[in-house]
Amino acid sequence: MDATYPVRFKPSFARNAGAQMVSTAVTTMLYGVAMFMVAQYFFRHSHNDAMWIKVVAASLGALATLQTIFANHQIYDYFVTNNNDTDARNLIPFSMPAKTACIFLVAFLSQMCVILCLQNLEIGKIG
Repeated sequence: MDATYPVRFKPSFARNAGAQMVSTAVTTMLYGVAMFMVAQYFFRHSHNDAMWIKVVAASLGALATLQTIFANHQIYDYFVTNNNDTDARNLIPFSMPAKTACIFLVAFLSQMCVILCLQNLEIGKIG
């Protein structure tokens, strides 16, 4: 350990379980709203859209599903699998980086879709 820069706290996820549980509940509720909107898009509004827009919408729905699955797995791991094992709560489960990757991919796909739509709108050939 370096005496010049002493560690003032030990990084741990053991005390964040309550906040993660609340955020997972909110994420799961918003997932239901998002899936309703995706289904409504495909059943009512997607008939005249280009194929790439439909692929992006389906990809965003699939990534939202994966994100919700990984978030719920993380909470299950904390509260069911490792309920009384405080040392195991300090370990980061595989679902946490996977959930973060899904979040970044959703942001990337959404931004690319907006950029492409703006370029097509500028040219005058959206859809």
